Amino acid sequence: NDVNIAIPYSIGFKSENDFFTSYIDNFDNKDLMILDCIDKICILKNHNMKIYAHNMSEFDGIIILKSLMATANIHDYKIKLFSNNEGKLVSIEISKKIAHKKSIKISILDSCLLLPQSLSKLASVFNCNVQKSVFPYEFMAASTISYRGDVPAYSYFANGMSLESYTEYASNYVENNLVWDSKLETIKYLENDLNSLYEVMMSFNKIIFRQFGVNITKVRTISGLAFLIFTSKYYSPKTTPIYFTKGKIENFIRE
Repeated sequence: NDVNIAIPYSIGFKSENDFFTSYIDNFDNKDLMILDCIDKICILKNHNMKIYAHNMSEFDGIIILKSLMATANIHDYKIKLFSNNEGKLVSIEISKKIAHKKSIKISILDSCLLLPQSLSKLASVFNCNVQKSVFPYEFMAASTISYRGDVPAYSYFANGMSLESYTEYASNYVENNLVWDSKLETIKYLENDLNSLYEVMMSFNKIIFRQFGVNITKVRTISGLAFLIFTSKYYSPKTTPIYFTKGKIENFIRE
């Protein structure tokens, strides 16, 4: 916005059977847009679903929490937060009761804590069918939410995009008499990210399960995954027991 605060204006979700996106122009404010997304996810068939957002701990998760708190008077979700030893947010558990004493629970985790690389690099490493695309992040503001016109200047794309790539990108619009539409381009970019991250996490889970017989959704971080693999695949409490220490000894080791 005008005071340089990041405000979400689009949101989306992808699973094996569902795929949807929303744009701020369909809602009165960002909080209602985010709440609508949570409502669409929190349905009975998605009970116990694990959802990944890249960099959730530092960005998406904070925004989701703020919106759920801002709309607390119009929803009945219960929120539980999980953090690591340093107090960093690692997952958000959202639940609510429904009819016949049943409940729905979903967990939002940070894929960055399992795969600490940019989505662009991950899509390349995992040879995904959908690669990270480009977007003029700096161009988007309250005044350009509904923009339709020429392709934004190269300076708005400069982060991670060469001038040659930009020229080719912009020429495509000119040669085909296309209009650059903020909403359409945002949705297209978001859908691309959703598909890319979904493919990355599915591929990663298949690799880990095939090699070690464990599911990545059982843990929240890469260190947790390493510990799960070790204890389930290599550790024998009978032959090589590990003694856990508490109190003064633990504090001494940590220091």
